[in-house]
Amino acid sequence: MFKLKDGRYKSDFYINGKRYQRTWNTTDIEVAQKCEKDLRVSLQAALLTPTQLGFNNLEWLLEPPKETKPFLLSEARDYMVESVWQYLEDNKNPPSRINTLIKMVGDLDLSLITTELLMNLKRTMLISGVNGKRYKERTFNHLLSTLRTTFETLERTGVYEFKNKPNFKKLAASIRENKIVCYSDAEINDIAEYFKSISDKTGSLVDREMYEYFVINSNLGLRPAEYYELRVGDIDLENKTITISRALKTHSTTLKVGTTKNANSRTLPLGGITLKLLSDICDRVNLALSLDRSEVMELYLKEPEGYLKGVYYSIARGRYKGLDRENYKNCKINNLTHSICVSRWKDMNKALGFDKRINAKEYNQYALRHTVASRLVSLKKFSAYRLMQYLGHKNIQSSLKYVHLNIDDIRDGIGVGVC
Repeated sequence: MFKLKDGRYKSDFYINGKRYQRTWNTTDIEVAQKCEKDLRVSLQAALLTPTQLGFNNLEWLLEPPKETKPFLLSEARDYMVESVWQYLEDNKNPPSRINTLIKMVGDLDLSLITTELLMNLKRTMLISGVNGKRYKERTFNHLLSTLRTTFETLERTGVYEFKNKPNFKKLAASIRENKIVCYSDAEINDIAEYFKSISDKTGSLVDREMYEYFVINSNLGLRPAEYYELRVGDIDLENKTITISRALKTHSTTLKVGTTKNANSRTLPLGGITLKLLSDICDRVNLALSLDRSEVMELYLKEPEGYLKGVYYSIARGRYKGLDRENYKNCKINNLTHSICVSRWKDMNKALGFDKRINAKEYNQYALRHTVASRLVSLKKFSAYRLMQYLGHKNIQSSLKYVHLNIDDIRDGIGVGVC
């Protein structure tokens, strides 16, 4: 036994030609010596045969060592699908992640999935790439989380006994938060003018709806998935309010309508151009409900070029979806999809030169939400609590991430105080 530089003691000895080393977390020599003595006794007892331990002819009473049978990743996936994942709302993503893992590392026995293997996989996915594709940190963490849940479930249910599980906590990738920008007033006007000019040029319903989407969201700051599922009944034109209570699950493998992100319903005030556009949309839905496809074609042929002609055309071609003829208030106010909005947004970024900026990826649809949040704080003097309610967040910290104040706001003491 000898003393280390930090004052602790370390044992270094041999038993039957095998070397044993152990560092003791103590600076007391007597405690360290007792620990070493107990260790020697335990090791020597473990090396004795059943006969030496006094079990003459009673070896059959000793429990034989357990043999861990091979258990493949695919078998683990199938077990989880049958016993757990099939009962979840999101029952497609977990097995898909295990399939992705199998493609990358092979259908390995679970005993071969070690911390080292997953660390190498992490480097490959995030840095060098797999088949030329680099993955985001969040994607790796989702895969890791699914694997961890699988391992813990197999162990808890006694299906598989792990001798050395990976250190999942150590493996998690740090998420680099995107610093989404805020649009300036001039940029907001330029974007609105761009979408309006496209709508006027094409006369198509989808381009009109894209213009409405931008203007309404640049004033209300809704999540895109919330806007896609707005219904006529959510709009109260008399009291000038709109209620947000549902959202399209855009990240699900199958499109589903559910609650908002935090399952919070909220009612927001309406005014100005936002109220006008929503009123026009309700009138358009009412028009679509009142006409059948045969008579609307006649109206289309008679109508001069313009917005209304495009509406007639969309109705005639059966492109006005989301109509509930039994319940006007349940009709969707738009036919937009996530892919349509992403595509149109990319076109806008390219046309206005946002794609040439160093931080081009930050100019996305969520930048509207950040812009609205910052305006509410700097211009309307919203407190953090009011902002949290307006944006539909669960906590104030989430809302604060959406606020971008300029130097004048800070100098004037206009900010968000948490107290």
